[in-house]
Amino acid sequence: MRTFLTSTLLICIFGLAIFVAFMLFGGSQEQSEVISDVPDSTNQIGNAVTTPYNSASEPAMTTLETLYGQTLTINNFKIIEKVRPVGVGMYTLDSNQGYQIIFNESNSSFAINISKQPVISTRDQAVQALADDLGVSVLDLCLLNIYISTTYDFDPTTAGRNLGVGACNN
Repeated sequence: MRTFLTSTLLICIFGLAIFVAFMLFGGSQEQSEVISDVPDSTNQIGNAVTTPYNSASEPAMTTLETLYGQTLTINNFKIIEKVRPVGVGMYTLDSNQGYQIIFNESNSSFAINISKQPVISTRDQAVQALADDLGVSVLDLCLLNIYISTTYDFDPTTAGRNLGVGACNN
């Protein structure tokens, strides 16, 4: 039993490390650059202040390359009101619904972190929200590079595994 728990823990830690590496390094050549396009400011109390992304020059629609080398036209994720930049080519949509969506522009991938039980129901809610925000169907999301997981601290049984878009698993 102890060996099983140790193995499970190691697999989950390895999976989380892959998730973090995927989000940080996702094949971008820009990752070695200093993150300088995200304003870093603090208020008088010393708390960080988030400066909204200047989306005036961004088109309303954009295309992403699918897993199959085709393109899918979507609403531009970067200009969605709830989205904010978090690094070079990285944008996040934090929800108060128990999930966080991160877009990595360098490899056109999305990562969704689930932090509310039940995990599968929250995953489905996050997937529907992403589809709505992008202006596509949930089945269209099956064409995109999307990684959905939890942290080990939150749910050790699902951590380190790509839960995938539910509609694509059939």
